[in-house]
Amino acid sequence: MTIASPQVTILGSRVSAHGAALTGWADEGVAAETFPIVRRGVLTDFATSRAEAPFLTEWYTQHQRPVRSHGCAVANTAADLPVVSPPDLVVQDANAPSSGTSSSTSAVHGRGFQALVAEAKSGVAVLRGNCTMDRQQRSGLISGDLYEIANGQLGRYLGATAVLDVRSLPFLQNIAAMGDATSAEWRGFTSTKGQPEQ
Repeated sequence: MTIASPQVTILGSRVSAHGAALTGWADEGVAAETFPIVRRGVLTDFATSRAEAPFLTEWYTQHQRPVRSHGCAVANTAADLPVVSPPDLVVQDANAPSSGTSSSTSAVHGRGFQALVAEAKSGVAVLRGNCTMDRQQRSGLISGDLYEIANGQLGRYLGATAVLDVRSLPFLQNIAAMGDATSAEWRGFTSTKGQPEQ
């Protein structure tokens, strides 16, 4: 199933050095790892636990993949049942030589921010951006400092804390170019799941 531009590869990682999901072992005893979720725009896998991976047996069988946990089970305490929590999502240029195939969590090929701006005839650049998503991660709001891009140059300042309404799938499907590791920034976040929330 194609869910993003062919330019996009997304890795799930529980071993990223700066990641919020960093761990050595999941709360079900599975070793942490990095795994491809989207490769060249195509959905290839899911965040799973030992308890929930069997629910995807039909999908894995159709795609000739083993049914397995990717070590995404998390419990707040020993008294809580582990639930699948999101790994750190690492978005990479699908044309990067190691994209989606190694444990590397930063793009090794691509362009820095200034090079991306230079390639754009017109557009809007969001600097110091922040994103909030709904509970299903389907839509969200991006805020930050907006600048006009005109003829490959960062132009006039359009305003602070302007808000862009973003739908996840259309956004991913319309990505035309990706930056390299120098254009990336690690951010912390708060995520809750389950009833009662964990």
